[in-house]
Parts: sequence; structure tokens; C-alpha cells
Amino acid sequence: MKKRLIALVLIAALLAGLFAACAEPPEPLATGPMEEPPPPDIVTLGKAEDTNAAILNFSHALFREVLAMEEENPVISPLSAYYVLAMAALGAEGETRAEFEAVLGRPAAALAGELYALTQSLTDTAAVRS
Repeated sequence: MKKRLIALVLIAALLAGLFAACAEPPEPLATGPMEEPPPPDIVTLGKAEDTNAAILNFSHALFREVLAMEEENPVISPLSAYYVLAMAALGAEGETRAEFEAVLGRPAAALAGELYALTQSLTDTAAVRS
């Protein structure tokens, strides 16, 4: 019975893919320059030095923890981890949000705007170098 159910699900998926392939193609995307999204207006931006210091402190603490695990070849991106935790902090409330803010070294209300500005800065720098 279980094998029949799995076979039916697979057949249904294949048929759905076949019918989707027969549908009319979507309209092409616009080929002009993309509009840059407006910066978040619901946050207050802090000083870039404060954000940089918070990311640097977080990176040092993260590397200390990773090196203490004594893995042979640890690979980690502190900035990526910081971004992920900042996004989680923005969705948290109460004590959980306070704990995120303590780890990140910045108030959650400021993080979205500050990280947006950092991303724009990194993107602009990469565009200039290429």
C-alpha cells in the first residue's frame, strides 16, 4: 500500500511537471536598469563606527568559540552569521530580543538600517573593483 502511494505521488508530480511545461511561457522580465530599493525608514541608523565595532567584537568572539572546538579546518563567515542573527533579532521580542542584542552588540531597531548601509557599501566597493 505504501509503495502504491509513493508511486502515485511520483506520477502526479511528473504529470504536473509535464503540464507545467506545456503552459505558455511567462512574459520576459524587464531589461532596463533595476530600481534600487529605498532604505528602510522604520529604523534609526547608528554610527558606522558602532556597527563596525560590534561586528568586529562578534567576529572575534565567534572565532574564539570555533577555534575552541579544535576542528581541523573550520570554515566560517562571521559577517554571514551576524546578518542571520540580526534578521532573527528583528523578528524576536522581549527577553529573546534582548539576548540577541547582547550577542550582536547593537539594538535590534538599528540593525536593519545599519546592515542595509553596510551591504550597499560592500556592493559599491565590489562594483568599483570589477
